[in-house]
Amino acid sequence: MAAVRQQSRSSMSSEPVRNHSRRKHVHSSHVKSCPLILCALYSIVTSAILSVTSTHAIEDSTSSLRRQSHRRATIPGEVVWILSYVHSAGDFTERLINAITQDNPAERNDHESFILDPERPDTEDDFVVTRSHCGGVCLSECTPNQYVLAPDGFLDQCVEHASFRGELDLRLDVDDLRRGRVVHMVRDPFSTAAAGYIYEWNVHRKANNKEWLRYHSKDSVGFTKWCREMDMRNKMSEGVTFDVKTNALLEDVPCHTEFFKWVQWHNNAFIIEEQLSLKVLVVHQEDYSSNSGVVDNILQFLGRNQVGKVPVYGTENVIGFYSTEEEEKIVEFIKQIASEKTWNESKTYFKDVIAEIKYDVGLGNLRGSQDVSGMYELASKQSFGFFNDIPEDAWKRKQNMMKEHVSHWQPSNPLAKFPQGHVNWYAFNYEPNFNCPYERRVGGNGNGDGPKWVCDPYRLKENSISRNAKTPDKPGCVIYSIGSNGDFSFELGMQNMVGKGTCEIHIFDMDDYEAVMPQELEATYHVWGLRGSKGNLPKTDDEGRVYYTLKETISMLGHEDLEVIDVFKIDCEGCEFATFDEWFDPTIPMLQQILVEVHKPPEDKALHFFDGLKSQGYATFHKEPNLFARAMIEYAFIKLSNDFYLPSETSP
Repeated sequence: MAAVRQQSRSSMSSEPVRNHSRRKHVHSSHVKSCPLILCALYSIVTSAILSVTSTHAIEDSTSSLRRQSHRRATIPGEVVWILSYVHSAGDFTERLINAITQDNPAERNDHESFILDPERPDTEDDFVVTRSHCGGVCLSECTPNQYVLAPDGFLDQCVEHASFRGELDLRLDVDDLRRGRVVHMVRDPFSTAAAGYIYEWNVHRKANNKEWLRYHSKDSVGFTKWCREMDMRNKMSEGVTFDVKTNALLEDVPCHTEFFKWVQWHNNAFIIEEQLSLKVLVVHQEDYSSNSGVVDNILQFLGRNQVGKVPVYGTENVIGFYSTEEEEKIVEFIKQIASEKTWNESKTYFKDVIAEIKYDVGLGNLRGSQDVSGMYELASKQSFGFFNDIPEDAWKRKQNMMKEHVSHWQPSNPLAKFPQGHVNWYAFNYEPNFNCPYERRVGGNGNGDGPKWVCDPYRLKENSISRNAKTPDKPGCVIYSIGSNGDFSFELGMQNMVGKGTCEIHIFDMDDYEAVMPQELEATYHVWGLRGSKGNLPKTDDEGRVYYTLKETISMLGHEDLEVIDVFKIDCEGCEFATFDEWFDPTIPMLQQILVEVHKPPEDKALHFFDGLKSQGYATFHKEPNLFARAMIEYAFIKLSNDFYLPSETSP
């Protein structure tokens, strides 16, 4: 089942910092656990996706939903609650019940409220019809932090706006719902998502948004574009909201945002119905068009006889918006995150799609025709455990992209552009040959010194948790930031992104800027620069500034027994060419990511630097010019095993 990653903290290393290092002292309470409010938030969000039968004590949460200050004489009869996801015939069902029973429903006004006619006399067997979309429903512009919702929050939103206005001054609460009954509407998720697009298309047409309409036609082509835009827009926030397995499920699922919201909504609805012991009738929107006896079922459920005429239902399902392959991916995704009840009510829509797929309904997991337990093994093995959620076929596509990549504008003469200047040469050579699914610019949006591109920073938090569980006496994550110049935006950005205490951060500069280091930044500042062992600089220069080699630095910090330095950021005004050979000394921990600002290289070092990185297994996942300085280029590399660079067995 899908899950949301939990915040966690790792302990800072207890190793003493020697020589010129200066550590900011951190109170232990900030390191051992996450803030209570964050822990609670992540716990709630996790339950929204994981629950098949809710572990939330909804009974306890209902007290906060009662509006005692608004209580009055009890609502006559009972409440019939039409629980409907958007575009699922909830409004028609409300009109239908009103028409065939001639009872007095509450009518929705523009403020999501309900109005009861005060002039109609009350009777004991009256009922009040209300309709609610509850929570977790929003247009395509919303992000996961807006639509991911736990069952108790879902229930809260169901009743919060279901109030009555007028002379009776009535308001619904959970007790009214418990005494009532629910008509739970379900619609084919394929048509629901497409209907969402048609709805937004009509909104833009009404607003005469010509620019949007120009690129979005009212057909499957426009729908596909809309889905891609939405999925790409949410990609970053999904990366930090969901766990790695869920993010892997989202990969290649068209319009996955819409299908996630659909599944989550029904999961939550079934949970609260069960927890509140409500009487429930599930009605499929398609039943209104198939003469399936749905009207008789509703009348029987309500204990009423038909009095009025059945209104005409005119909405049909949207077809032709998905390819067979897309439908299969969507069904696989739905099955992975759906509760058993949601799946049982929706699988009728997938009978043509699932004919060739093998399911394990008891576990709620789709396995397909083969076990998926090893489907991430290749990526994990060839990335030293960093990418533990990329399926084998997707990983092999990355291998093939690498195999086809050409590093130079003129492969027969790699230095062809060098005489025109190093910036010109950089522009025509060594483009990125690998992509990280959720790379982030860390430290702000400014182009220039400070912010850097990091490969999937959320994985650092997960790796830190895993390592701390195995070796609690060592830091779970380590970041070296060489070159400061008093700009701490990158380091503070990393801390904010992965959480305080997750990574042990070390900052190095031969000049002392510790006095201007932000108070909230938990990092260790070392007043020394980096030098090569072959003598590009003495240990102390004419101005008394101190330099150490990388090997000396690691020894001084007691990091010789670390397996990995997770992020090695270096901006040292040209020292990269004099020191880079020593970055790969076998006694030095593996540098998992290298973020380097390259300057004008000596001609004999240019090819050696980049080809040397590749020979050590580093793939280039980002490149951009430093527009502030103009003469420098920002590169970002990720360490992969040599096996990754061998031709893959297949070429998907």
